[in-house]
Amino acid sequence: MKKTVIVALFGLMALAISPVARAQFGAYGAQAGIGLATVKDELNTHTWPVTAYTIGGYINYEFGDIESALTDHFFLQSGLNLMSRGHKYQYVYQLGTDMWLREGNYTAWYLQLPILACFNIELPIRQADHVVGIFAGPAVEFGLFGPYQDRKVHPGKPQREENYDLSIDGDASARDAFSHINRLDVSLLFGLSYTHGDWSARLYVDHGFLATSTGEDVLRLNDQANATSQAERDRIRTIIPNGHNTSFMLSVSYAIGTLNKK
Repeated sequence: MKKTVIVALFGLMALAISPVARAQFGAYGAQAGIGLATVKDELNTHTWPVTAYTIGGYINYEFGDIESALTDHFFLQSGLNLMSRGHKYQYVYQLGTDMWLREGNYTAWYLQLPILACFNIELPIRQADHVVGIFAGPAVEFGLFGPYQDRKVHPGKPQREENYDLSIDGDASARDAFSHINRLDVSLLFGLSYTHGDWSARLYVDHGFLATSTGEDVLRLNDQANATSQAERDRIRTIIPNGHNTSFMLSVSYAIGTLNKK
């Protein structure tokens, strides 16, 4: 199912960036936003969102030369954004009679290229130029940098913390997030917009489809090495799935100008 969704997203992107009949560049501008980011998985993991940010620029592709009642309302939008993702988490894990807490956090910065299909309509009110819209489309993100902390804690034991991802005792320390998680992600953005004059506001969801790690989870590897049977190793392999990035964002943009000379 996930592979089908990813293929469909790439198909939409290929369609969007292919030569479209008489499409032309339109408005361009800058945008910035703030929101909450987390990672969704199938475990009973206690997660806390972290503050997420985005900043970048956009450009519209318009279809005004095509004779259709919809072309004045429909356009494509692309651009380039610098955005953050991450989360904080805690998971109670038990292997036999041994119990510990897994806890940590990461905040990573990505470069994002979205391709959005947008549909706007002006509100039928006395004051003109109040426009609402919907938008959706795929995006490709590539991770650049960010800190990563991950540790397990043995409650009630003298050595309370074991930095198991480096096999070194002691407190966890910040490390490069992309030594542990995937740099590449493919996501779907969808949301609502409001425009008045050159200013626009957007409320949207950004959900990633590629796992944040490649499957070599450090907790899984540690526990498999200590498992006493093959059945226990197989169980450990299946109960620690990989998570997916999800963000809930509010952004504001300003139209600087237009490349459409008409």
